[in-house]
Amino acid sequence: MSRWKYLVLIFIVLPLLIGSFLVGQFFFRVWNVSEKITFGNIKPPTVDTSPENTFAVETPDLSGLNNVATIDEATKNEYKRQFGLLDFAKEKTFPQKGTHERINILLLGKAVPGYPGSDLTDTIILASINPTTYQSSLISIPRDLYVAVPNTKLFTKINALYVYGLKMGGHQKGIEILEQAVSEITGQKIDYYVMVNFSAFEEAVNTLGGVDVQVENDIYDNRYPGPNFSYQTFAIEKGPHHLDGATALKYVRVRHIAGGDFGRARRQQQVIESLKNKFFEKRGLKESLDFFNQILKIIQDNVKTDIGFSDYFPFLLLIKDIDESKIVNKVLDNSPEGLLEDYNPTIGQIRAYTLRPRSGNYYEIRKLANYILQLDIADRQEKARNQEQARVAVITTPGLTNLGDKARDILRSKNYQIVEGDFNLANVFLWQRKADSHLPVVSGANRKNLTSASLIDKITLNLDNIKQTIIYDNAEGRKPFSLDDLSRRFDGQISLYKEPSIDADFVIILGQNAQQIFVPGDEKDFFLTDEGLEQEKSENGVTPSN
Repeated sequence: MSRWKYLVLIFIVLPLLIGSFLVGQFFFRVWNVSEKITFGNIKPPTVDTSPENTFAVETPDLSGLNNVATIDEATKNEYKRQFGLLDFAKEKTFPQKGTHERINILLLGKAVPGYPGSDLTDTIILASINPTTYQSSLISIPRDLYVAVPNTKLFTKINALYVYGLKMGGHQKGIEILEQAVSEITGQKIDYYVMVNFSAFEEAVNTLGGVDVQVENDIYDNRYPGPNFSYQTFAIEKGPHHLDGATALKYVRVRHIAGGDFGRARRQQQVIESLKNKFFEKRGLKESLDFFNQILKIIQDNVKTDIGFSDYFPFLLLIKDIDESKIVNKVLDNSPEGLLEDYNPTIGQIRAYTLRPRSGNYYEIRKLANYILQLDIADRQEKARNQEQARVAVITTPGLTNLGDKARDILRSKNYQIVEGDFNLANVFLWQRKADSHLPVVSGANRKNLTSASLIDKITLNLDNIKQTIIYDNAEGRKPFSLDDLSRRFDGQISLYKEPSIDADFVIILGQNAQQIFVPGDEKDFFLTDEGLEQEKSENGVTPSN
């Protein structure tokens, strides 16, 4: 009998103990790494809720997912039988932040010491995941986007914000400022961030055994950046390739070719998708433990994030089953159909290259970011707006004449019909329904006595003193999609007054706020960090300082 006890001990109990020890040691290692790379919670940036930033999204009612107790035991057991315990856990395990409809992760990439602009975040991607449908999206924000520095009157390139904050108050301050700016641009709350340097990317690709990509065009760049502001040549031919870490890094960083930064952003998205597939390939137990130990070593040395240890398992389950057919990739660019345009502010002797929204404000970008996981809704709304064929007249207040032409050009590009004419308005009428007013019951006795006075506030303004843009709805509600678009696009107040002298569906009277929409800021308030200035000199062919 004692022999059987020894056999049980050797072949069953001992392996279980060893396995439990190894698993426990692995999870302790994961926890230890998370403690080193996770930084304290950053105060979430305030997302603007003004009309141009608020969109009504047709989403199914998912409120029931918040209440697990409504699922009875029989249903749970049947679910486990059909799909397995792991899938059941996955369905009910969500990261702590975000919602059951959307989680936003800000992905940041920067260089390592010894490379030009080592702390400039040249890769900025807003990744969004719907943890219920497994849809996902990647929106690449170009490093040269001209942005306001939050809580200041200064302007710079978006890739310099982290450096600015870093010098003001360390890493967390840098992330806070950058998250605030991205929230302002996209209208989205940032739930998590992940910052990775080039070393982590290169080592991760090598640990995964390389990455497979389809190169769309021949690439040749003899100005690929090397250490200490040097240059080297990178070339790769069109077609399928299996890339090691060093080559993959050059593939996602090269920019002195057709497509520039925008082509680079698309290659980055391509490689991220390929890496995700390689990461979740099936492996044996020992191979898996060795693999994850290598990944943990890379993460520990090269990654910073606010994703806590308790969110690792939910994220792994979530990312594993992202539906590749539902991944939406978008790059903010200056193509003819793009949302950005070139803008060249001057700083010293340098004419900087930046980009700014073509529409003047962030309305179009916010709309894209809001509907990125439901683009069919945005398409239907846009189609309905175009079918309305709205006719619009634009009137400028004194001192804003030049902005009128800008507004008309934008509206023409969106297929609005512009009504031209020399419109002379002595006064502007802002008629809006009173907040607490209720429509009275109409009867024969009171029909003749009813007036709009109890329902509508009627304010008369001088044309010289219009602070916020006012829109007359001459269409009287018959073209709702156009009215909604115009009010958001110009941050305008809708007036119930109908201007009889102007034959148009809508009359837009530009107010002082149009200056904030169409004028990016005074060039004297534009600056570049030392790293950004060196980078700009390099791009302009000026020898950088040593």
